Amino acid sequence: MTDVFPYPPHQGSAVISYHWIRGLASNNAIWLLSLEPPCDEGALGELRNVGVTVLNGVLPSKERSFSILGELSSVPMAFKRIDARLLRRRVLGYLRATCIDVVVIVGPVLAALLVTREAWPCPVLMVPFDSVSFNLRARLHFLLKPGNWKIARAIGENPARLIHYCAEALKWERIERDVYPRADGCVAVTPVDAAAIARQWSAELRERIHIIPIGVDTRYYQPIQTLVRERSLVFSGRIGSVESAASALWFIERVFPKIRRFMPDVSLEIVGKDPPAIVRKRAASISGVHVTGFVPDIRPFLAAAAVYVSPILLGSGMKTRILEALAMGKAVVATAESCRGLNVEPGKAILIAEDPDSFQHAIIALLQNPGRRAALGHAGREFVEAFHSWELITQQVHTLLENLRQSFMSRLLPHQALGRTGW
Repeated sequence: MTDVFPYPPHQGSAVISYHWIRGLASNNAIWLLSLEPPCDEGALGELRNVGVTVLNGVLPSKERSFSILGELSSVPMAFKRIDARLLRRRVLGYLRATCIDVVVIVGPVLAALLVTREAWPCPVLMVPFDSVSFNLRARLHFLLKPGNWKIARAIGENPARLIHYCAEALKWERIERDVYPRADGCVAVTPVDAAAIARQWSAELRERIHIIPIGVDTRYYQPIQTLVRERSLVFSGRIGSVESAASALWFIERVFPKIRRFMPDVSLEIVGKDPPAIVRKRAASISGVHVTGFVPDIRPFLAAAAVYVSPILLGSGMKTRILEALAMGKAVVATAESCRGLNVEPGKAILIAEDPDSFQHAIIALLQNPGRRAALGHAGREFVEAFHSWELITQQVHTLLENLRQSFMSRLLPHQALGRTGW
């Protein structure tokens, strides 16, 4: 079960769902039920071509809207999208009609399925992938930091929104503490997120938390022989998110002008979905900055850039954008926040910068040294091949699912286990 349809894999949850499915489908029968419908017949066909049985219809959901009562509720606002009782009855109906050995729930909002303590007829793996409470607290920390309120106001934040983030963080903390452990296993993509989720779990329950990182399609994202613009930078992602929008504004206001003073011909492309009007407006006021909006294929933009920059200052989880840039052999300058969960040696496969001056010096040094850029890019490519190819990741997923199945089978009485052989 997924919170968004897995194809096209343009955001974190869909990326994880699609590549897990594609990696597991060759040796396993997979049924898919999604909270959202496919965007078109092509997306539906893509999953069917992989060998997935896409169950008819979508999970029952409701429109989410802001209300005072919603703020006072004990459950996160995202849960208001779901009629949890109807959803659970529907899912259990599918389980009774098929021989499902493991249920995989991808997306934190689908934790609504676990709110009830009723037992499931098979093991359940919850995949929130990152800690929502940690994300919200990181957002608050950034927005309340002296000097950042100007950026916060620019992207539409206000005191009421801050109160909302505080309330939601507390609600998600409760869900992570009390609801996630009801699954037989729980997956986070970084040690930081795993620690945040299981912070208040007992020692016995902590055995249920597993860390499986995000991967990258190393055949799709690979170095491309093309003309590189020697004075060009690129930043990519879902620019409409608070994390990306705030980080983009920080970079174009506090870092990029410093670089332009030293290299007047340097350019920056901000590539990604739903850039807010304020990002477009600020970019238009600064010479050399261009905002593209959504593009169907990010690879030409990555390939043509001399340096990839990732000034992410807040958020949670692992950043797919970093893995894509590294897989394409690009020299990367990024914040430590961007690299959370990546076991990468700073200075070897990536350069870390935390403030405008260190970003400026690192980027200028790389723009002046093609050999250094090539060495970083080569090391970055080797890193993702060794640790983040989807083939390696789905092997970990397969092992975890098989362990959950066997553990569940061992707890069944002999007559209950009859007929349950394989998943």
